[in-house]
Amino acid sequence: MAKIFKMKKMILLLLIPLLVTGCKCSFLEQEVITHEGKLELTIPEEYYEYLDYNREDIPSFVWHFEGTLNTAKTNLKANEVMFHSNDDFKLSKIIKELLDSYRDQHRLSVLTVKEEKENETFLNKEVDGKWEKVYLRPEGNIMYNEVAYISLSNGLKLSLDYRRFDAKDEEGNLETYYAWQYSQGIRMILHFPFQVIKKGEVKRLVILNLYDQTKYTIGTHNSLKAILKDDKYFEDEGFRKFFYPEYDEEKGMSEEELAMNIQLIKDYYIGEFNGQDGANFTFEYLGKKFEVEFTEKCYFIKYLKDI
Repeated sequence: MAKIFKMKKMILLLLIPLLVTGCKCSFLEQEVITHEGKLELTIPEEYYEYLDYNREDIPSFVWHFEGTLNTAKTNLKANEVMFHSNDDFKLSKIIKELLDSYRDQHRLSVLTVKEEKENETFLNKEVDGKWEKVYLRPEGNIMYNEVAYISLSNGLKLSLDYRRFDAKDEEGNLETYYAWQYSQGIRMILHFPFQVIKKGEVKRLVILNLYDQTKYTIGTHNSLKAILKDDKYFEDEGFRKFFYPEYDEEKGMSEEELAMNIQLIKDYYIGEFNGQDGANFTFEYLGKKFEVEFTEKCYFIKYLKDI
């Protein structure tokens, strides 16, 4: 069962600025890339030189599906896509299959960003080579703008932005639809949170694996030149700081809530990343060992050594 969190209670992964390519006018002229049965997201090419790993050891995400999907040909990086010029019904079905597969593995969490009231909406359908609008009535006149977070077995997080609603199809069957939001198309991002380390006098980047829906500040959304040139990314502890899943800055947390949140983080790393709860809590990821320091408001992750 997917966990659904309200905006006030969760810290979002830091998302790059929105790209408006798929909305009510989703078929404005746009050059697309066609993916035949497979879509792959990887670390952008320019980062390989500065990552402290062998190229073949850096994780990626490969999505296999039936048929073809189109994504906008834009200046987005290799770890993100925006879906464009698809049959909305086919895309919805493929996305539903993806989310359901990870929901069954208990690797899916969903954040509801906004609820919208609307008694009618439409999706685009391809019929005999032409596009037709199919009008649908959302159940309860409610639609949800959501972000789904998938916790991949390789330690990375995959996010998907969409609009979800239930409606009866042409045969009268109630279906769940995943569609473009009114402000943007459906966007998929493979997240690469970084930490800057030094080996000798040379700055290198290591990849972090983080608990579900954890905000991070250094990633592919930053200027690579700035990350490597500005010493603050290495020296400032703030870039190694992360907030607990249920932390609310206005309300704070009781001792019991703090203990519960700390245990959530520990259990995450103990479960799959050789977390060790001794004098100091440590975990391992991609051949690196990290230490976690827990405080009342947040926790810090620090690179220790190669293993």
